Amino acid sequence: MRISNSYTLNEYQENYPILLEKFLLKYEDHDEFIFASEEIKKFYSGIIDISAIEVSNEFSVNFFHKNVQGELDKNGDLDFLEFAKKHNLSSFKIIDFLESKLTYLETKTHHTEPATENKHPNMFINGSFKLFEYILNNHITENRGRINDISFYYWKMYNDNYIIQKPFPFVEWFTKVYNVESFQIKTLNITQNPNRLKHYSNSLDWFKLQNK
Repeated sequence: MRISNSYTLNEYQENYPILLEKFLLKYEDHDEFIFASEEIKKFYSGIIDISAIEVSNEFSVNFFHKNVQGELDKNGDLDFLEFAKKHNLSSFKIIDFLESKLTYLETKTHHTEPATENKHPNMFINGSFKLFEYILNNHITENRGRINDISFYYWKMYNDNYIIQKPFPFVEWFTKVYNVESFQIKTLNITQNPNRLKHYSNSLDWFKLQNK
């Protein structure tokens, strides 16, 4: 079984110039910055939902993933689980490599927005990681309500087009960046309350003032 576009970091680094050349030949009006950005989106979309495999008790069934098709035998689920973990680890290493490319290209081409204002550009747009970090430091608690907090602010920022990734890639990114255990994003309906709405509105006001 093999996942399409599945690489180790070393394999990807070796193939990067070839992939870039093919991309630029196909899209003559694009550049390396766009290529690296699209590659990051592709690798995020290829992350496999480990939790879904771990909780599955299905054996001898066809297992389908958007990038994977294969039949698991009685013991195949464990083999695939290990494979999926290695695939995700390699994908995140490649995403780190590509994000370093973006940072270098931003500096090289003298983008008007400082690099510190544009962290994690394939998770947040228009420098909105700064807004997320402000919310994280000021309005997301460390107690049992933490997942509800994260879920609410995720959906508000996603719906307002500040976060551009869907829940699963966001959680994978969050657990990696902040070195925490995985969790599941809850719905907006069950996490919304007047306090959080007020804090989000105040945070937006703060963010807009920073960007004047």
